[in-house]
Amino acid sequence: HYGKPALSERVARMAKGSGARVIHNALIPHDAMPDAAGADRAWIDGLRAEGLDISAGALVNPGWIEAGVHELDTSAGQMSSVREITKCTSDEQLLALFSDRGFVERYSAEYNALAGMSGSSDISGQTVIDVGEAPDLAGFVGKTVAEVADITGQSLIEAFCELAVKSGLKVQFKSAPWAALDPSQLMHLLASPGICSGVSDAGAHTKAFANGHYATEMLIWLVRDNKCFSLEEMHYQLSLKVAESILLKDRGALLPGFWADLLIYDLDELYFDRTRYNLAWDMPNGDWRRDANAGGYSRIMVNGVTTFVGDDTTGATPGQFVRVTSNRGVGSKLSPAAIEPA
Repeated sequence: HYGKPALSERVARMAKGSGARVIHNALIPHDAMPDAAGADRAWIDGLRAEGLDISAGALVNPGWIEAGVHELDTSAGQMSSVREITKCTSDEQLLALFSDRGFVERYSAEYNALAGMSGSSDISGQTVIDVGEAPDLAGFVGKTVAEVADITGQSLIEAFCELAVKSGLKVQFKSAPWAALDPSQLMHLLASPGICSGVSDAGAHTKAFANGHYATEMLIWLVRDNKCFSLEEMHYQLSLKVAESILLKDRGALLPGFWADLLIYDLDELYFDRTRYNLAWDMPNGDWRRDANAGGYSRIMVNGVTTFVGDDTTGATPGQFVRVTSNRGVGSKLSPAAIEPA
């Protein structure tokens, strides 16, 4: 998992009886650590059995990160060497750093000391997906950094840094999945009433990954293709269970008095492409973000108003911003004082 369980546990003990809920972010099942899911669930279930109001978000879909050298902090920002990279304020500084033998040796030593790195943080498993306009590097596209290192006779970090320099910082990598491909671990986690699918970083890493597709991926992967959950069970996991975990008392189910936020779809029509993210140039000031190719929904309704028909927006924006931390109206329908326009 990410985050510090000891810190979350300490806060939960401090908050006991206060009415405040603590959410640990995040549990992440991984094929390389098959026992972790059981230990993580036992930890959450044990604290809740003591009467502590704590739950956890779980990053259970096997998504991935795509990043160039400018976005390495997303997958490996805990490394001091990566922080040296992110401190650079120009491409010239980055090129000088990647060409500095002393930096390469520091980076190698730090990476080698973290022998347990896996998934999106593991440089060896990063696949080269773009080298810009560097014809000498074209043969490395589709190969992992480990394979590039074998071909060139370099260490992992030497190969990584040389790809950065020779591509003029245009090299792009795709990580291995960040979560388990074996559904059994995530099914074990989600069987706990205190663990929900999905996590949040408030959109902090839009240039490295998009995970808004995770619900679509889970419907396809775990319901349609592998029959691990019934459709009704997955709807509960993706909607009502999540809403309850963050104290949204009147959302997440088709019940009288609940807000009419609906996805209307045919399960067979849903699609999700794992090949590569698209680039969407729709951020403020014309900036870009990564976006997954997923969808297939017939209609989206927010507060009973249709906002999308297929992939086409109607232009309606009926959404409202809800302050669940307000001491007014948490439970049943929120009072007008606790609601602000989106």
